[in-house]
Amino acid sequence: MISSKDIPEKNKREIRQLCRFGCVICGCPLYQYDHIEGRSGPDPHRTDNLVLLCPNHHSMKTNELITKSEIRKFRDAAGRRPSTAWQDLFVEPRHLDIGSNKCFATDYFFIVTGRHWLGAKVLGGNALLQGRITDKNGRPLVQIIDGEISFLSENWDVEWTGKEITVKNAPGDILIRLRLDAESKRFELRGRPPLYDDSRLDIRDDGIFYRGNLLARNCTTINVRCGLLVVEKYSDPMPSAVGFFNRYKQEENFALAVGPDGAGFAWSNDFLKALP
Repeated sequence: MISSKDIPEKNKREIRQLCRFGCVICGCPLYQYDHIEGRSGPDPHRTDNLVLLCPNHHSMKTNELITKSEIRKFRDAAGRRPSTAWQDLFVEPRHLDIGSNKCFATDYFFIVTGRHWLGAKVLGGNALLQGRITDKNGRPLVQIIDGEISFLSENWDVEWTGKEITVKNAPGDILIRLRLDAESKRFELRGRPPLYDDSRLDIRDDGIFYRGNLLARNCTTINVRCGLLVVEKYSDPMPSAVGFFNRYKQEENFALAVGPDGAGFAWSNDFLKALP
């Protein structure tokens, strides 16, 4: 992976604004910094040599399926384009589907054991994605800083296909699948993220499960700061209000106005381990 750490922060801010905080071709809010003419020359990090591209279009540019002149045309037009559907993803409260459950959160979409998390922060009046996904040993696999996505391991299967990022533990074994659906203005979370031991949550189309136990299906929470939260122990600090805390077999339930600093769905690992 080519790092962007050598690009001055001032230049990053300028190019994010110029590119309207997304890929200049499709507008996707998960992007990478690309040097249009490469990194040679006396000042390769100058803003007129930088552009934001999503992983798909970055790969196409690297494989010369998109020319440099085409990239420059897209970049020059980015500042004049109208607001895109991608930007509507960040209108608060943000809509998160966790399996078959719905949550409307403001800051963090999910925090699982502190190892896997995704959220958004406001920077200069614009919401930028932040996040991290790790393996069960805490080694980072995917990192998102101010919208810039980095794949940090060559030994794991990380796929980016259009609107969806999938991190796999093995063929058919999905750790995290995150889908950004601009048309319906929602984030969709699926997968089997590892917890503090060898056990894992199971977030499926028909609900959230743990070792075969149904935790929540077709439930809804609104007005919360974090959609999904898993902590290690019951005694660990928790938000002041939680819609569904250490509950299971929840179906078709609704939690109204949980609180702006609260969580929608939360479990402690010791509670989950005690389930039959």
